Amino acid sequence: MFRFEEPLYLYFLLLIPLLAGLHYATNYYSRKRQMRYGNIELL
Repeated sequence: MFRFEEPLYLYFLLLIPLLAGLHYATNYYSRKRQMRYGNIELL
């Protein structure tokens, strides 16, 4: 079985997709909020 020398690095590696998903979700909701104020290209 494959074993990491430092298990903490495995947890950091698993955080990458979660942080990417959080980034895309906040970007999506930010754009959605900006659309309420007008044309997105003008903002």
